[in-house]
Amino acid sequence: MAWPLEETRQLTLDDYTVAWICALPKDLTAARNMLDERHRRPPQPEADQNIYTYGRIFAHNVVIVCQSDMGTTAAASVANQLVNSFRKLRFGLLVGIAGGVPDKKDIRLGDVVISKGDGRSGGVVVHDRGKVTPMGFESRPYLNGVPGLLINAFNELESLQSDQESAIPGHISRAIERNPRFKSHDRPTLEDCLFKSGYDHIDPERKTCEKCLERSDQVEIRQSRGAQEHIPVLHFGAVASGDQVIKDSARRKQIAETYPYVLAIEMEAGGLMNIFGCATIRGICDYADSHKNDSWQNYAAATAAATTKEVLRVIPGAEMNEAPAITTTDRLGSHFHAAPAENHQDYNVDFQTPIPAVSSTFIKRDELQQIKDALLPLQHPRQQRVFVLYGVGGIGKSRLAIEFAREYHNEFTAVFWLDGSTNSSLTQSIASIKERLPTHQQPDRQHSPKTGPAAELQNVVQDVLMWLNRRGNDRWLLIFDNIDRDWTPETSDPDAFDILRYIPRADHGSILVTTRLSHLGSAWHSVKVSRMNPDQSKELLESTARRPIVGWERLATALDGLALALTLAGSYLRQHRLSVDKYLELYHKAFERLLTWYGRHQIIPVISSQLGKFHSNR
Repeated sequence: MAWPLEETRQLTLDDYTVAWICALPKDLTAARNMLDERHRRPPQPEADQNIYTYGRIFAHNVVIVCQSDMGTTAAASVANQLVNSFRKLRFGLLVGIAGGVPDKKDIRLGDVVISKGDGRSGGVVVHDRGKVTPMGFESRPYLNGVPGLLINAFNELESLQSDQESAIPGHISRAIERNPRFKSHDRPTLEDCLFKSGYDHIDPERKTCEKCLERSDQVEIRQSRGAQEHIPVLHFGAVASGDQVIKDSARRKQIAETYPYVLAIEMEAGGLMNIFGCATIRGICDYADSHKNDSWQNYAAATAAATTKEVLRVIPGAEMNEAPAITTTDRLGSHFHAAPAENHQDYNVDFQTPIPAVSSTFIKRDELQQIKDALLPLQHPRQQRVFVLYGVGGIGKSRLAIEFAREYHNEFTAVFWLDGSTNSSLTQSIASIKERLPTHQQPDRQHSPKTGPAAELQNVVQDVLMWLNRRGNDRWLLIFDNIDRDWTPETSDPDAFDILRYIPRADHGSILVTTRLSHLGSAWHSVKVSRMNPDQSKELLESTARRPIVGWERLATALDGLALALTLAGSYLRQHRLSVDKYLELYHKAFERLLTWYGRHQIIPVISSQLGKFHSNR
């Protein structure tokens, strides 16, 4: 058929700043019909087998591509070719249809889910990939942050939705006026029915649900949206991604319970999140249950495409031009890079990090090798490397981080230890880095117009993050210690924070995180730090006490393999020459006081730190 927009001009590949990726032909149709101007195809590298559509939406030049197949593998293949050909892209948008997860939020067919992230996830959770443990299958979410430029746009749309009419129906109706055949993507006249979880589709011979509707008691009753009933609502959260179509309400409910912030289920985003900075925009076409059919797919593709057009409308062209390009052909990692390339040797910073002193004794543990494999620059030279040590307080997470920094600091050009116990301590730690940076490498940029100590501190933090983002400055190590406060958008804890705000948006560098938060442990490559076994406990106790300890088994059992408690106990025994029996008598008295103060359910996170006070007072 004749395309309703003529190809007006030809640009170069470097003129395109937005990548729009589709999984299905119906998604591609919706994307093309959102263009304000269509461009002739420029020459592209022979190695790039993708077929692109070129055009403009508002102030932005957009390249659109459709995958050859559904799934994460096809998405990754398309994205790798894309980022190797287009060197000036600012971000990518994965746009199409998905199954809704209405278990915890009022999500309707035709609504749109945007992968903004919420502090627990950067917007995408890969629900069918992970590891098998004694406790069962543990999936691995992606915590890579959505690019800041998009976060700002999403915040603007969220605000506009609260007090202005939706622009989405207008974008769709204008596209239909221009191209009447796009009427196929208009809202269907069918009823939007959500069936109760566990009520399966009755007639496998028919895709429609006439027979299912005969059981009205199995239809969820939802509050009417009134005059806004047919207006798509935007939802901001995360999507679950995997390589299988989900058509089971029980599986959907399981995903919702595991990841309460997930609002949609799809099959492609997991293949993109480690390629380049992007976000996912999904129109809801079904509820990922056995009643799934094609009736709403075209319309859902249209609402997702219209939402994407609205995202681009609120991003100023000047702001886009000032943003760093996301990827060049030497990049296979995630996030952004910025600034001219330089040799990494130019970024040497003396190793004088104020690492906390614990003990000169360190017992070799398997986790140290895992940190080394994950974080040393030569292991993964072309991507940002993040590793999380998680477990209960006093288990030895910080001690492992300290030992890694001491043993391998020569592998890095700079090592920075950050106190993540509170938002204030973290920002102060990051800001203190600036004093150690070479003067000629200080970022030259316009700061926020806001004034005052808090604003100035944030300016310095941004200066440091910009320095870490510089190309060529690719062998630094950041250690975020004690990230123990659970942040959510609704949190009332002023000391909690979103760690993504402080992760450099770079395609390089190594980051080590210590935390008690298990969801951070499942978000990146990680290891759950285990309690020390009896042999390790004995070695740590006796090496710290500097003498054999009669009855060490009872002491190791009482301290439950907690590395910090064992270290403190060994140090106390060395100083006071007590027997194990006498130490345990004092210990149990202190333990009972802790139970009185904190309660049994809180004792593990606080026991080691309080033991330190107990020792210092003796």
